[in-house]
Amino acid sequence: MAVKNVSTVAKAFQLIEYMAGEKVWYGVSELAESLGMYKSNIHNLLATCENFGYVEQDAETKKYALSMKFVQLSHHVRQRFGFNDMLGTILRKLSEETGELSYFASLYKDKVLYLCGAFPSSAIAAKPVVGLTLSPHCDVMGKVLMAYANEEVLGRICNEELKKYTATTITDPDDLRIEIQHVRENGYAVDHMEYEYGIKGIAVPVINSVHGLLGAVCLKGPAPRFPDSINSEYAEKLRKVAEQISERWHQTA
Repeated sequence: MAVKNVSTVAKAFQLIEYMAGEKVWYGVSELAESLGMYKSNIHNLLATCENFGYVEQDAETKKYALSMKFVQLSHHVRQRFGFNDMLGTILRKLSEETGELSYFASLYKDKVLYLCGAFPSSAIAAKPVVGLTLSPHCDVMGKVLMAYANEEVLGRICNEELKKYTATTITDPDDLRIEIQHVRENGYAVDHMEYEYGIKGIAVPVINSVHGLLGAVCLKGPAPRFPDSINSEYAEKLRKVAEQISERWHQTA
């Protein structure tokens, strides 16, 4: 079917991308103000997206959220690229060995996009993270990705407002640049509860000679289990895992 109104299609994609932010539910007024559109336009776009199954409305609050259809679509995309099973196998082994949560993420539009995660069988519960996006300045893998991506990425992020999540979140651009330099010198990043109280982590880059920076891999868990004395040990384990991912990437790419 030919697309008759490219502007409308572009606005629909803009709406969907905005709704993929940190919140889950969005009101019409909020969307209109944030996207600079009339409420009537937002209503029409939401109605179209809802008709095709991409958004859903809460019956009580009347707010809208992206639907589970995106989970189905993301599954097909990840299967297409062929790395999901490989990452899952490697991360599950790492989590069983350490007893901690493990994740892999990459940069997408200057955000940290979580692509895979695993947790040990001893874990009581773990948050689903596939598809989660975070600002790089507050995430341990984000700091690694900023350190090993091109300098323009760090520049753009430093020019944005650095939101404060906890008392230790780095919100000053100069301080962030200093932290990134430490990551480059050490070869790994440490999370000092910068996004969530009580949770710390360690991350290293995943790089290969063909594709360059593939992403980052990390271990996360309760702060008491991540004293400074364990940084070197976990960083070395993560480097070995990063090498495995890099080597096997050629077989799935």
